[in-house]
Amino acid sequence: EVKAVCWVFETFVNERTGTRPIARLLNEQGIPSPSGRPWTEVKVRALLHNEKYIGNLVYARRSCKLRRRNVVNPPELWIRREQAFEGIVPRELFFKAQDRFASNELRHRHPEAEMLDKLRALLQKHGHLSSELIDEARGVPQSNTYRKRFGSLLAAYRRIGFKTRRTYQPEVTGHLGKIDR
Repeated sequence: EVKAVCWVFETFVNERTGTRPIARLLNEQGIPSPSGRPWTEVKVRALLHNEKYIGNLVYARRSCKLRRRNVVNPPELWIRREQAFEGIVPRELFFKAQDRFASNELRHRHPEAEMLDKLRALLQKHGHLSSELIDEARGVPQSNTYRKRFGSLLAAYRRIGFKTRRTYQPEVTGHLGKIDR
């Protein structure tokens, strides 16, 4: 596991390989993710952002008050213990990875028209669309990328004229918490 984690950081930083190809290579080599499930771009990205690999403990990234939704806390509210234990990734390598994420190199690397064309092609090939289908397709940006760029998957679907059969109903919350319809 230590070798795989170090390889991910080195490949991402030194070889400038993207998170999706790294996930594909890990799966091809039969290296399981921490959850034991196949690697995805999202899992690789989470690994590259996780400070535990440099020995830091970070708490309170999220919080949930009674009868409220789980919320993401801003970084200034996080509780951080620097170098709580010996890390397995050199700090310099970790921060180079963070710099790569922060640079414009990884932002909007997919032009909007190209993203929509790939979505149309996927729809034509399968006759339907779903986040799972998008995430598994080679050469197509991840479903989260569509959500971020267009506001939601449904908005991206609308842009290419696809109407999903799934119905999305708002959650109903009562005094006892969330109730799914």
